Order: sequence, then structure tokens, then C-alpha cells
Amino acid sequence: MNDKTREEHYRQRPTEPLPKTVRPALFLLLFLIAVTLCIAGAAALVDRLIYG
Repeated sequence: MNDKTREEHYRQRPTEPLPKTVRPALFLLLFLIAVTLCIAGAAALVDRLIYG
């Protein structure tokens, strides 16, 4: 397959529509914030246990 037919193939490929609301993006953002807070809390706990 040459480059032109490959580009045409990708253009014609059906794609999933974007969500109508921002709720999935907010859930992802909240999940990432929660994971970050858990890691920060664990690091702070270990820091307190080691250095008092």
C-alpha cells in the first residue's frame, strides 16, 4: 500500500463520536487527582516514619 491509499484508508475509517458531556473528562481528572493524592499521602507517611 502506498502512502496516498493509506491516508485515504485512515480518512474513511469510522471513528467513535466525541462524548456530548464533559462528565467522562471530569471523572478522569478526578481519578488522576485521587491517585496523585494517594501517592503524596503515602510518601508523606513514609517520610514521617523514617525521619520522625
